[in-house]
Amino acid sequence: MASLGSLGLNAWITVAVVIGLIGALIADWARPDFVLLSGLSVLLVTGVVTPGQAFAGFSNSAVLTVGALYVVAGGVQHTDALSKLDRVLFPNTTRLGPLLARFMVPTSFLSGLLNNTPIVAMLTPRLQKWADAQGVPASKLMIPLSYAAITGGMMTLVGTSTNLIVAGLMEAEGYEPLHLFDVTWIGVPAALVVIAYFVLGGHRLLPDRGTSAPAVEQELDENMFEVKVTVQSSRPPSGQTVAEAGLRDLGDAYLTHVRRGTQVLQARPQLALEQGDILAFNGSLAARERLLKRPGLKRTLPHPDGHHDDPVRYETLPLYEAVIAESSDLVGTTLGEANFREKYQGVVLGIQRQDEPVTSPVGTTELQAGDLLIVEAPDDFEERWSSGSREEFYLVAPRDGQARRAGGR
Repeated sequence: MASLGSLGLNAWITVAVVIGLIGALIADWARPDFVLLSGLSVLLVTGVVTPGQAFAGFSNSAVLTVGALYVVAGGVQHTDALSKLDRVLFPNTTRLGPLLARFMVPTSFLSGLLNNTPIVAMLTPRLQKWADAQGVPASKLMIPLSYAAITGGMMTLVGTSTNLIVAGLMEAEGYEPLHLFDVTWIGVPAALVVIAYFVLGGHRLLPDRGTSAPAVEQELDENMFEVKVTVQSSRPPSGQTVAEAGLRDLGDAYLTHVRRGTQVLQARPQLALEQGDILAFNGSLAARERLLKRPGLKRTLPHPDGHHDDPVRYETLPLYEAVIAESSDLVGTTLGEANFREKYQGVVLGIQRQDEPVTSPVGTTELQAGDLLIVEAPDDFEERWSSGSREEFYLVAPRDGQARRAGGR
């Protein structure tokens, strides 16, 4: 074994780059792809690797195949193809044994045809939606979904990125390339064993955390209130913008949207208020009482039939769930510091962390990776942030009317 003193300059540069990469990844200094490309750039500039060696991976057939599969999976996600499988994946029964068999078998099969990572990303919101609707704990379903996709990906060469990378390396070294079904005789038994384990009793060992949606919806419903601009346009707050009226940063409450006749307007700082506007807030009762003491604002009254004038968002503006990614700019900041309303074109109504709603004011809560944001936003929010935005959100999905049902009492 050669001594450390015999190592050349290139070897020491490589060691330094590897240590730097590991440290940067542990410290979450930047997105992993940026960190790794930075390390490659250092090796390229210092001459440790040649340009041909540096960019050989980008011409590797396995890497290109993985990229092509993500395109295919993205196309499937944006069509109605998956909805056709809902009756197959999600039966009427809530018994966990038959339920797990019903969705794990198709998941394994699909993971063998497409890459298993986008399969999980596509099925997770659908599974969450079904679990909430049926009252089945999602904690009993997500791990089986993941394992079905992992073992299903082992059934074919294209099912998992690891198989493709290994096949590419073997071909580069002169070995006979693997064919599509060369690994099937290993993957199929593995998938069947995993499915049988969960169906026959393994699900009993999974945690039962219940359904978290009711707690979140109750929190949102309790915190929503409305006030009405009543004075003429010659007196504040009528005629003032949201920022000029001091309605943007209230500490323990924030303006979510403005209802003007049949329109629902996002509460941008430059929005001018008019007489008759209905202002919808999310905040504490103390904040509501302070607002009602301001001249020109009054409490909205119940309808003659006894029903309260619930916020119009339940009928017009959709709600979305967005899970903050570890590489997101939101991590370690508050919504105010991140300028969330302007940058993301949405309003956060609530934050869920580890199955429990965050009770502190959402505007001043420091965000963490994995936080689930309940966002009120226009119809294009999912389209803008679910495609090519995994550095910001792991997942963006409609909340599918849960808040509408909570508010429609």
